[in-house]
Amino acid sequence: GGTPCGIISAFPQQEGDAYRLVTFPPALMRRLIEDIPEQVCLHPTTFTRILHVVTLPYGRYGIGCTDAKQHPTMIRGRRPQDKNDDDTPKPACRSYFKMREAAETWPHIMEEVRPINGMESSGVMDCAVLDLGASPGGWSQWLLQHGVAQVVAVDPAAIAADVSVMPGFTHIRLKVEVAVERGLFAGFSFRLIVCDMNMHPEKAAEAINSIVPLLKPGAMLLLTLKMVRKGRNSANILEEQAREALKDLWTVEAVVQLFTNSKQERTLLAVLR
Repeated sequence: GGTPCGIISAFPQQEGDAYRLVTFPPALMRRLIEDIPEQVCLHPTTFTRILHVVTLPYGRYGIGCTDAKQHPTMIRGRRPQDKNDDDTPKPACRSYFKMREAAETWPHIMEEVRPINGMESSGVMDCAVLDLGASPGGWSQWLLQHGVAQVVAVDPAAIAADVSVMPGFTHIRLKVEVAVERGLFAGFSFRLIVCDMNMHPEKAAEAINSIVPLLKPGAMLLLTLKMVRKGRNSANILEEQAREALKDLWTVEAVVQLFTNSKQERTLLAVLR
């Protein structure tokens, strides 16, 4: 029983404790912030604990507390604002961390695209990664820093300067359909497509299907689904539309919401049949 604020104020606190507040629905946060007693210190970035409050049926609430050291937001290198300990360039954008988390979630992705030591240049071309909707280059940057020898990025927009000069990086500054028409992928055979294009998931899937002839058998697809519609169950509807568009050529292995995805995104992993 009791109100959320009353329960929160009764939590045992130590000197220096600060909470990051996470609520569902998000609108609950404003009311809680206004009512939580002043002795409870709240801070969105410098915190020692994460406080979760969820609205439940019949006027009830679920409340939980997580130590900050156990929360993904506190893992070094997860956030673009984290500084590097060495001279490596700063991540080009938040998408860098999407690629990192995807590779940690599905390690076999990288096994397919890291060339074997001593591999001839033709073999390296066969291990290439195609990055669609690449600007400003976060996915390409992470891949090249972690063993991929060749990334072909396709996007009419500019790429971050630090990424554009990386060895093994090629930028085709066109839409993918134009690049295909002009034969600009000659010599490449891609084992992995990564796609973070900001478009309807069904349209993104159709664009990916158009370049299947450029892919190696068993190639993998890592696709960010952008939930461009709002409303009840819209995310599930959009996911199903993407699955339907891919089903004839791809086997979808997983669709998850990574920690690094926004609330309007999901990440899809598929394998070419």
